[in-house]
Amino acid sequence: MGAVRKDPPYTIHVEAGQRDDGVWLIRATLRYRDGVPADGNPLLGEARLALLGAIAEAGQRGRARGADRCRVVMDTGDGVSEVNLGDVPYTSSRN
Repeated sequence: MGAVRKDPPYTIHVEAGQRDDGVWLIRATLRYRDGVPADGNPLLGEARLALLGAIAEAGQRGRARGADRCRVVMDTGDGVSEVNLGDVPYTSSRN
């Protein structure tokens, strides 16, 4: 596994909170310092993996606050994706 960069050439911003209808809403943004890298550039995978990790952490905070539904709005710099996870059963690897 590669080392984590001390000062990566991208930034990740995640906001999360519970809407009035009980859905945990996560808004995640990924921005590259020098623009979106070309397809095949390892930086794409590194940055997207970091983004997904930040989204997972926000989801766990929502679960800890009692959320049972989640919507994710994700902007990776090359377009916005919205995912409605609905009533996803919670499974934990912890016993």
